[in-house]
Amino acid sequence: MRALHSWRLIVAFLLVAGFWALPVLDHHTFVVVADDDDDGDGGDGDDDDNGNGRDDIDDADNGNGRDDDDDDDGNSRGRDGDDDKDKKDNDKKDKKSKPVGRSAGHRVEVECTVTGDANESECRFTIVVGDDEAEVDHVLLPEAAVCAEVLDGDFEDVDDDDEYEFSGYRAEGDDDEPLLLILEGAVFPGGTTTYWFESDERVFPATGPGLVCGEAGESAPGTTLAITPPASDGAGMVVVQAYSCVDVPTDRTAYDWYGECAVGAAGQAYVLTPLDAGKDEVHAAETDEAGAAMFGVVSPGTWALDDETANWCHAESDNVTTTGDVVVETGQETTVWLFYCEGGS
Repeated sequence: MRALHSWRLIVAFLLVAGFWALPVLDHHTFVVVADDDDDGDGGDGDDDDNGNGRDDIDDADNGNGRDDDDDDDGNSRGRDGDDDKDKKDNDKKDKKSKPVGRSAGHRVEVECTVTGDANESECRFTIVVGDDEAEVDHVLLPEAAVCAEVLDGDFEDVDDDDEYEFSGYRAEGDDDEPLLLILEGAVFPGGTTTYWFESDERVFPATGPGLVCGEAGESAPGTTLAITPPASDGAGMVVVQAYSCVDVPTDRTAYDWYGECAVGAAGQAYVLTPLDAGKDEVHAAETDEAGAAMFGVVSPGTWALDDETANWCHAESDNVTTTGDVVVETGQETTVWLFYCEGGS
């Protein structure tokens, strides 16, 4: 009897000890292990959870799923999460490109006079100072924008081995003196081109009338020559020129973006999205080796320009809203100059 009583005490002790050894669970810990849930509590189903499931397809999680095809924040540890946004995309989301600012607002007026026999043309390029009244000493015209042989004029040669990355012509003297070129044959203002303005502190561009050449012996079209916009059928165009910059200072107030940065940033992918109601057209373009991209036929209106590959650190345009959106006008070319700083914005 004494032995039986001892065994009963031992069994009772083991039962009590086993009870207290069990983990303490509250009612929040109980989950359904195999479910099709959208309740954010995990599981083994096809769910939109908070990333606690082990074998789920989740499109709105926090990236903690273990074996998912997701569109998360790129933190998934799943082996098959090959639809995750990568780190580069996340960095771009975290950092925004600087707003597109308005360029200095200076422009160039072009007047060409063709001689009676149309063997020569005298073209005068005059600076018109913009609203900011920034001081300008010279106007420069790239050689690539001249369609005829230069016979004479009032200019200095600009070589691409100087501080500029192009050859061309610069007005002599100071005080905004016009650039004068005497060209072979009949030459008229037409289309658009990019001019450069030079001051003591910096150089900067502006879009203005280009030059078009007629046949030798062609008579002048009249004393008043209209600027010919690019063919567009009621549309305009957007041209992007990208630059690469290194060692950009923190204080960029007086930084010479065009003088210090190098032309070219190949492989930048841009998207032009309409901001006006009723438009659904979206345009895409990519920079070439020279850092240039063109949106050829764009309907007039206001557009948002985005880079899908990187963030620019500085941007200017000759036609932009106060909030940094690109403006396109019928038959006109809008130019955007974008700068990419080494190491980000």
